[in-house]
Amino acid sequence: FIHLHTHSAFSFLDGGSSVESIVKRAKDLDMPALALTDHDNLCGAVKFNTLCRKMGIKPIQGLEITLSDGYHLTLLARNPEGYRNLCRMLSRAHLENTRRHPRVSLQNLKEHAGGLIALSGCRRGEIPHRILSGHYPLAYRAALNFLEIWEPGDLYLELQDNYLPGTRQLNNHLAGLARKLGLGVVATNNVHYALREDFRVHDILTCVRTLTRVQDVHPEGL
Repeated sequence: FIHLHTHSAFSFLDGGSSVESIVKRAKDLDMPALALTDHDNLCGAVKFNTLCRKMGIKPIQGLEITLSDGYHLTLLARNPEGYRNLCRMLSRAHLENTRRHPRVSLQNLKEHAGGLIALSGCRRGEIPHRILSGHYPLAYRAALNFLEIWEPGDLYLELQDNYLPGTRQLNNHLAGLARKLGLGVVATNNVHYALREDFRVHDILTCVRTLTRVQDVHPEGL
């Protein structure tokens, strides 16, 4: 098992561990590869690549982008072309939108899809969000829209076991949708911290980001 959906401290106000801690933890667990998928930036890419190679881990560069409609999508670079497209996509998303609110348009996504593998994302991805809302036809339509951009071998549905309400039902529906469309599934954990003790940092950052007091339940499960 390797982590394909991982956030470091470069997912500002959302990642509770440094790149160094995450790579070291992967090394301690004997993981042969690791993906870094911070929110809407590649700030940790160089450090991540250097540390992974030093520790004998294959680095997989990626992003969790925010689309124009607010949904999230996980992208992984398959090769140098894919990394170049991540950079171009991200630059355009920042330049064409207000400061600190980059958004990737459908046209931007289509023009820079080469060399990339797309994962359906966490609960803030369109497909899982539609399923959780009970809008199954819309989830199916969203998957078809992504299939207009990527071949089935480059599009996967993420299954996450994060103990949130409705997780088992969500995964069952995602697996069924994958079978119906001939898509693969991939197990991810939407990692936001490397060690159990780092959760406190992540929790405080999430409270700052969501303007929630620490003792209250914040509106995001992760």
